[in-house]
Amino acid sequence: MEEITENFLEDFGWIYTSVHTFAKDMDHVHHLFEIAIQLSGKSVHHLNGEEVPLSAGSVLVSKPGDLHRVKYEGKASHRDIYLTERDMKRVLSAFKGNLYEEIVNTPKPISFSLGQNTTVEIEENIALLLLNANRPDELHDALRDSVVAYIIGYYVRNKITGAQYVPLWIKDLILKMSDENNFQYKVEDFIKDTNYSYGHAAREFKKATKTSLKEFILKQKLKTAVRKLLATEKSASEIAYDLYFFSPSAFTNTFKKAYGLSPNQFRKKYFERKN
Repeated sequence: MEEITENFLEDFGWIYTSVHTFAKDMDHVHHLFEIAIQLSGKSVHHLNGEEVPLSAGSVLVSKPGDLHRVKYEGKASHRDIYLTERDMKRVLSAFKGNLYEEIVNTPKPISFSLGQNTTVEIEENIALLLLNANRPDELHDALRDSVVAYIIGYYVRNKITGAQYVPLWIKDLILKMSDENNFQYKVEDFIKDTNYSYGHAAREFKKATKTSLKEFILKQKLKTAVRKLLATEKSASEIAYDLYFFSPSAFTNTFKKAYGLSPNQFRKKYFERKN
């Protein structure tokens, strides 16, 4: 495996990225910051003696001096993004507080979930970076900064939502079930990707979120319904089918139970107040 050093980055540019698909264990010491994004499949990372499992959409941040080894479970791949200490400081200076010092001094491995949809979006931005790698353009530099800042933003977000420890698989489940593009799926479909039984997943999810799986999905659908009612001209029936309710009447009854008004009454009242 080629050693990635600061001199290498100076030649290439301040950010270097690569995709790994090897399956062989390999101990190595980091000379730079490395952000590893699991793109597909699963892997187990050993960082300073601690085991960190990653699934698609998960991230592991390694620091200079960290001892690292990774092993894939079957067919899998992850992308590595490398940064110098100087440039990591620069990107993190956009955040308030001492985020750089916090990340450097955190004794535990830093791992969190982006979710698969966010991972795809980041991959699209990285593709743009690689296509324009030799272009010394301010917009290009801003995109490079934003990719790393966006990823680190999820670390901050997970700190807020994870004051109480929440396993990565539950965080990933929350992201998937909150995505409007997944509303056509049933709870059982989401559980299949967790490798847990329905009963175990349901118990652990309720323990972590204080709500059931079905209640959580329903709340996400209703939040999306409110946004569509106020930001689009779609009818209540169209929104009902967009969100995969059984029927417009089922949507109306569910909405009214949650908000005390039918979808049309809710929209009318909002715009009357606004005007």
